[in-house]
Amino acid sequence: MDSPQYIDLSASDLCLTVLAADVDASQFAVHMQDRASGFGFEVEARVIGASHFISFKYADLQIHEVVSCAEVKASSARIYYGSLEDVSDSLDLSLFSKVSYAFTPRIIKAGLGDGEPLRIERMAQSAGQHKNQLGLVYEFSGFKGLAQPKTIIWLGLDESGAKVSTIHSYPNERNIVVTQSRIRIER
Repeated sequence: MDSPQYIDLSASDLCLTVLAADVDASQFAVHMQDRASGFGFEVEARVIGASHFISFKYADLQIHEVVSCAEVKASSARIYYGSLEDVSDSLDLSLFSKVSYAFTPRIIKAGLGDGEPLRIERMAQSAGQHKNQLGLVYEFSGFKGLAQPKTIIWLGLDESGAKVSTIHSYPNERNIVVTQSRIRIER
């Protein structure tokens, strides 16, 4: 099966949406997905276009992180919405009474900081060999002349919460978006 055609987008168009409660995943074109569970967490990660959608569940709490160029339709309350460019260094949120969420995005030029993107890609590729991890590496077709655009997700669970590292490459502008997220639960 051929992968969907890539459409030129810009790293500067990416927005972060953080939501609580249910979000209908059918509003997205999901190209790849996987689940992980452990330490009381259930997590589902999805590659959606040149973006990602990650759902975290712990007991009766739900948190959804969406990094996307398209607006997310959700009946639940938005906890945060804004351009990645609006997140200067790191976004730190206190959610509910015992949950904290931290998100850090960076845009780097392809070729200048390939060490971190390559490390995250290797972690994602080997995640299946490790308990309480998941990894997705999705390469888009239809982009001629430069490297294929990729979306990469690595996720690891431990007793205190979840760590997520993602890569979104934009060869049309030679940019790589690197994000780091951390959800911590006070037990």
